[in-house]
This record gives sequence, structure tokens and C-alpha cells, in this order.
Amino acid sequence: MDFALTRYLYPVDEVVISLIHSLIKKSSLRICYYWAFELYYSKIHIFPILWCIYYDFYAELNSTLENHIQSQYKKWSKSNGTDIKPIATIIRNFHRSIPTPNCFVMRQFILSDKATSIQNIPAIRHCSEINTLLTQFSSSYHIWIIAILEHDLQLIAHQTNYLVDAYGGKTVFTQLMRLLSVIFGAAPLIDIKKQHDKWDKAVNRSMQSGPMQGGPMQGGPMQSVSVHILLATILVAYHTTLDNSRVKRVCIAPDQDDLDWITASNTVDHIRSDKILSAKRVCDIDSDIGGFKLARDSLPESVHTAVQNHWLYYASKNSLWHSRITSHAGYIKHTTREVNFYNENKLQEFYKLYGYEYDEQLARVQEKTPAHIDKTTIDKWVKKMFNIDLPIKAISNIQMRVTMGLHNY
Repeated sequence: MDFALTRYLYPVDEVVISLIHSLIKKSSLRICYYWAFELYYSKIHIFPILWCIYYDFYAELNSTLENHIQSQYKKWSKSNGTDIKPIATIIRNFHRSIPTPNCFVMRQFILSDKATSIQNIPAIRHCSEINTLLTQFSSSYHIWIIAILEHDLQLIAHQTNYLVDAYGGKTVFTQLMRLLSVIFGAAPLIDIKKQHDKWDKAVNRSMQSGPMQGGPMQGGPMQSVSVHILLATILVAYHTTLDNSRVKRVCIAPDQDDLDWITASNTVDHIRSDKILSAKRVCDIDSDIGGFKLARDSLPESVHTAVQNHWLYYASKNSLWHSRITSHAGYIKHTTREVNFYNENKLQEFYKLYGYEYDEQLARVQEKTPAHIDKTTIDKWVKKMFNIDLPIKAISNIQMRVTMGLHNY
């Protein structure tokens, strides 16, 4: 988990978590916009992050958002990645929706070492209805089906991960569609090609990056993406009526004043480079992020010391700053955590534009990234964020990981 900085020198992973927190807490919309566009304007792949937030926190109770997100992605792509309104629209509609932690908690269980050490798999309860249902499926799926019927989130997570590893996400998705068709009273014989096409579209959505941000993302843990979509689909099914209908929701557009404010946040014309951070670093990293494993924890010194002494080196780890450096004949020395320049004129030109001088900023500007974060655990985080008890007790004392799309931050 590399420590990297954004356009205004916030730690990338802490911006992602602050965005999640601002949405869950329903902070002001502008705080939510600020964090989303801190990522976007830093040329960080934003759509895999938005899809991950959707599946983790919003799909369960707000599944109609799926079509809205895809529609906004198409609009954004047609603009060649220049139109900010589609992204702001997604953020606004997340903000007005009710989040739940279940899918996120199930993924944290899979990511923990608890998932590989599960021992108490319950015996299948024999009754005529269940036996009739199970005969329609391979025995490999029986425990998974029982877990789904009994709403056992821990066992669902474990078995979904196991089945995807054994058979692949597309095959497991087809079996899930078969199961749901039986549960909802539809014909058990489903159109396999149609379900495969549906699966392919879901996976492709989770991998969307876009034209401005370097094209499709390559590689990555496909199993993790597959499991994520399956877990969310199962949770959505629990809230689906017998006729499989979903309440239609209108997609609310952002206010023009907010769009203008977002655009202005990325405008630094007529601001001296060493004054940019004091003018544009307006939001504080959320103080409740201590339940997560943070990239700062891997630093050889405190986060403030690292950024004060090596801010340009850590900024170079994202594509915005990397392109700024290389376009001015700069190069990176990893052994000393320095950025040097082959040409003195290019160096002067670079610092005239981008000499943010983090170490010389006022304390109030530097403290937008807090020096100390109190550590906590997932059970306390879920209680504070959602006011419910942790739905999977086996991971009560773990720290959480932020996995967004195909990238772990």
C-alpha cells in the first residue's frame, strides 16, 4: 500500500475514506464534492471508486442507482472526460440515498484471515422444500444456497469467495440467477447467454476508468471484483419483491452553483504557487478514519515529517504530478526520495508553477492532514457510522482495508 499524494497533497487513501465518510455521515454536499474531485482532478481513476462505493454501501437499498451511474458514465465518456456534471450527479444521488454496511463488512471478512479459518459450517437442515430446491443444483452449491436462504452473511461471504475461486464469477452468477428465479417463482430454465452478457456488463462497469484517465485499467484481482458484484446482488435480492419490481427513482442533478464551485476549486490562475495550498486546501481529512489500515502507517517517519521533507517524491506517485515532473525534464530518485531535474531552466519553470513548498505552509494548512489518527476497529466503526452492531462478529477486532475497483489504496 504505497503512500501517495493528490493534487493538493492529501494522502490518496485518506481522501478516498474521507469521501466515503462524508457520504455516509451526510456531510454538506460540497464536502462530498470536494473529496470526489480531489481524486478526479488528481487523475485518479474515479469510476472504479464510485462503483465500489455503490456496491459496498448503496446497492442493497438503492439498486436503481445502477442504471443512473451507467448513464452518467456514458455522458462523461462522450465528453472525453471533460464534463464534471455526470460525476457530481452520482455524488449527489449517493448523498441522498440510505447506505448500509453489509456488503462492505462481508468483503472485509473475506479480506481478513478469518475467512480462511472458518470451521463451524452449519449442517444442512433437512425439510422437503429445501431438499427439492437443492436437487436442482450441484452439491458444490448446497452450503451456499442454505446460507443465502438463512441470511447468514458470514457464510455467504465465505462460500461466495470459495465458489468464485473454484468455478469463476460468471458460472456462480448464472447459478445465483437460477436460484433467484426459483425463489421468486419464475421459470427455473433461464437464458444462459443473457445472464452471461449481464455478468460481463457488470464486470466491465466495475473496471471503468475513462478517456481522460488513461483508458481501461489493466490486470487486477478479478476474483475480488466478481465476489463484490455477487455479494451485492445477493443483498439486493433480499429487498426485491416477489414480482421482481423496483421502485423507480428520479436522478437529481447538481446545482449549477455547485458545479461552478467545483470548477473553481481546480483553478489556480493568478495565485502564486506557494500560496495555492492555503487557498485551495479547504477540507480536513476526516478524523474517524482510524479503523482503516492507512498508507501512512508504512512510512519510516511521521506523516508530517515525510510530507514536509519529501512532498514532491510522494506526489510523483500519482499520474498528475508524475506528468508535471516528466514534462519538465524531472526524474525520481527512489533511494533518497527526491525529485531532480536534468535542466536548470526546466527546474525553475517547474517551481514557478508547482512550488507548493509544503514545509513552509501555515500550521492550519498542514493540519488539514491530521498528524495523529486514533486507531479503532471495524465493530466500533460500524456502530458509529450506522448505529448498528457489526453483522459479522468474527471480525470485530480487525482494522479495515480500502479496496477500490482494481486498485488497493
